[in-house]
Amino acid sequence: RHAVIAVVLLLILWTAALTASGEPDLGWAVGLVVIVYTGVAALGAHGLESYLDEQALEWWELAGRYLIIGGLGLCLVGVVAHQRLVRAFDNAGLALFLGTVIFCGTLVALAWDGPRWLGAVTPVGGTLMILGFLVFAWQASRR
Repeated sequence: RHAVIAVVLLLILWTAALTASGEPDLGWAVGLVVIVYTGVAALGAHGLESYLDEQALEWWELAGRYLIIGGLGLCLVGVVAHQRLVRAFDNAGLALFLGTVIFCGTLVALAWDGPRWLGAVTPVGGTLMILGFLVFAWQASRR
């Protein structure tokens, strides 16, 4: 049940991050990641200990940490792309956004007793985040 909720939330986030043309909008993506991070941090700070075991709390905290890393990365990509007035950074932003959502979403789902097979999906998100930062660095070095 929690995995279904997590997938639905991921789809809502992705849909909200697209413009009418179907292109990703980094501003929306950053805003959504920061909003989700704020919620994750607030929930973690206000008594999840009574609901989650030690391992689940570690997953929850890790998800929160990487949400902010992904959000800051998206901010960086957006600022540099805006300053250079090029769309070459869209792929970096897309990879960072999807990676952050997948990595953190699967950790949150696992923390709330989601199916354990989601643990095999988590590294896909981490890999996408790394790829996003690599694409960003490559694009930034070309200009």
